Amino acid sequence: MFQHFTGVGRLTRAAEIKDVGEYKVAEFGVAINGFKDEVLFLNGKIWGKQAESLVAYTKSGDKILVEGDLKEDKWEDKEGNKRSKIYLNAKRAVFLESKPADAGQPAAATGDIPF
Repeated sequence: MFQHFTGVGRLTRAAEIKDVGEYKVAEFGVAINGFKDEVLFLNGKIWGKQAESLVAYTKSGDKILVEGDLKEDKWEDKEGNKRSKIYLNAKRAVFLESKPADAGQPAAATGDIPF
């Protein structure tokens, strides 16, 4: 089954990179606004050079476009219950804008400018 996904949202946490054998994978979270007050929170994975770039050039709050496939992890917990989780296996990430470092901070008064 093929499930293609494309969405624009903000990173909910900084991407973390891991080595998986000879490959690198970055895990991240993204919040995508839907209709009205709906927000879709997705966990994602991206591989290779894209993973390295995502970790190097983004931070929590940055706006990105992500494209990929929806995948399902299945496992059994310690009690033998079947569990599953949907995640985005991203093939591409495009950095759209960074959240300003001083977002949410009051603007400095003009008398405070040192020049």
